[in-house]
Amino acid sequence: MSRSAEGFDDLSDHVAGNLVAEVERLRAEVAELRAEVERHLQDAEKILDSFDSGLFIRDISRDHESGWAMRYLKPMAAISRLRAAIDAAKGKP
Repeated sequence: MSRSAEGFDDLSDHVAGNLVAEVERLRAEVAELRAEVERHLQDAEKILDSFDSGLFIRDISRDHESGWAMRYLKPMAAISRLRAAIDAAKGKP
C-alpha cells in the first residue's frame, strides 16, 4: 500500500499537533510543580525561622545521657541540609 504525499502531510500535521499539545501540557505541569516547590520552600523556611526565633525549645533533660549528643547530630545535620537547600533554591551562596 502506498500513501499519497497529501496523506503524509495530513499525518505530519496530526503528529505535529499532538506534539504541540503535549509540550503545552508538560509546560503547564512544570509550572504547577514549580509553584508547589515554592510553597514547600516557604513552609520549610518558616519552620526553620521558628527554630531560629526560639519558638521550638530543645529538651535539655536528656543531655546527661551517654551518647545523647551523637543522636542529636543526625537531626541537626538534616536541618542544616534543609537550610542549604532553601538557600540554593533562592540562589543564595
